[in-house]
Amino acid sequence: MTLNQMKGAKKIMKWFEFDGDAENYYLRKNFKSLRVKAGLKQEDVANRLGLYRSTFVKYENNPKSIPIRLLLKLRFIYNCDYNAFFNDV
Repeated sequence: MTLNQMKGAKKIMKWFEFDGDAENYYLRKNFKSLRVKAGLKQEDVANRLGLYRSTFVKYENNPKSIPIRLLLKLRFIYNCDYNAFFNDV
Protein backbone atom coordinates (compact mmCIF):
# COMPACT_ATOMS: atom_id res chain seq x y z
CA MET A 1 0.00 0.00 0.00
CA THR A 2 1.43 3.38 -0.98
CA LEU A 3 1.52 6.42 1.28
CA ASN A 4 -1.24 8.11 -0.73
CA GLN A 5 -3.42 5.02 -0.46
CA MET A 6 -2.89 4.97 3.31
CA LYS A 7 -3.83 8.65 3.58
CA GLY A 8 -6.97 7.98 1.52
CA ALA A 9 -7.87 5.03 3.73
CA LYS A 10 -7.49 7.21 6.84
CA LYS A 11 -9.82 9.82 5.35
CA ILE A 12 -12.42 7.15 4.62
CA MET A 13 -12.11 5.76 8.14
CA LYS A 14 -12.53 9.27 9.58
CA TRP A 15 -15.61 9.79 7.42
CA PHE A 16 -17.16 6.58 8.77
CA GLU A 17 -16.69 7.83 12.34
CA PHE A 18 -19.35 10.39 11.49
CA ASP A 19 -22.43 8.21 11.51
CA GLY A 20 -24.85 10.93 10.46
CA ASP A 21 -25.59 11.84 14.07
CA ALA A 22 -23.73 15.13 14.44
CA GLU A 23 -24.70 15.50 18.08
CA ASN A 24 -23.25 12.13 19.05
CA TYR A 25 -20.16 12.75 16.88
CA TYR A 26 -19.29 15.95 18.78
CA LEU A 27 -20.07 14.37 22.13
CA ARG A 28 -17.67 11.49 21.35
CA LYS A 29 -15.02 13.98 20.28
CA ASN A 30 -15.45 16.05 23.44
CA PHE A 31 -15.41 13.07 25.81
CA LYS A 32 -12.23 11.67 24.27
CA SER A 33 -10.44 15.01 24.07
CA LEU A 34 -11.21 15.78 27.73
CA ARG A 35 -9.77 12.41 28.75
CA VAL A 36 -6.66 12.89 26.64
CA LYS A 37 -6.22 16.47 27.88
CA ALA A 38 -6.34 15.13 31.46
CA GLY A 39 -3.53 12.72 30.52
CA LEU A 40 -5.60 9.64 31.29
CA LYS A 41 -6.05 6.31 29.55
CA GLN A 42 -9.46 4.69 29.23
CA GLU A 43 -8.43 2.13 31.83
CA ASP A 44 -7.46 4.88 34.32
CA VAL A 45 -10.85 6.55 34.02
CA ALA A 46 -12.69 3.24 34.17
CA ASN A 47 -10.89 2.35 37.41
CA ARG A 48 -11.74 5.71 38.97
CA LEU A 49 -15.38 5.24 38.02
CA GLY A 50 -15.44 1.64 39.28
CA LEU A 51 -16.18 0.26 35.80
CA TYR A 52 -14.65 -2.27 33.49
CA ARG A 53 -12.65 -0.67 30.69
CA SER A 54 -15.03 -2.18 28.11
CA THR A 55 -17.98 -0.50 29.81
CA PHE A 56 -16.23 2.86 29.83
CA VAL A 57 -15.30 2.46 26.14
CA LYS A 58 -18.99 1.87 25.41
CA TYR A 59 -19.88 5.14 27.13
CA GLU A 60 -17.07 7.07 25.48
CA ASN A 61 -18.14 5.80 22.04
CA ASN A 62 -21.80 6.54 22.70
CA PRO A 63 -21.93 9.36 25.28
CA LYS A 64 -25.70 9.72 24.90
CA SER A 65 -26.02 6.52 26.94
CA ILE A 66 -23.88 7.63 29.89
CA PRO A 67 -25.72 7.79 33.22
CA ILE A 68 -25.84 11.23 34.86
CA ARG A 69 -24.10 9.92 37.98
CA LEU A 70 -21.05 9.04 35.87
CA LEU A 71 -21.13 12.40 34.12
CA LEU A 72 -20.98 14.06 37.54
CA LYS A 73 -17.91 12.00 38.45
CA LEU A 74 -16.24 12.66 35.08
CA ARG A 75 -16.54 16.38 35.67
CA PHE A 76 -14.27 16.04 38.69
CA ILE A 77 -11.91 13.49 37.11
CA TYR A 78 -11.37 15.73 34.06
CA ASN A 79 -11.41 18.90 36.18
CA CYS A 80 -13.80 20.70 33.85
CA ASP A 81 -17.23 22.26 33.91
CA TYR A 82 -20.28 20.62 32.37
CA ASN A 83 -20.18 22.86 29.28
CA ALA A 84 -16.93 21.20 28.17
CA PHE A 85 -18.82 17.97 27.49
CA PHE A 86 -21.32 19.71 25.22
CA ASN A 87 -19.14 22.09 23.15
CA ASP A 88 -20.25 22.23 19.49
CA VAL A 89 -23.35 20.12 20.23
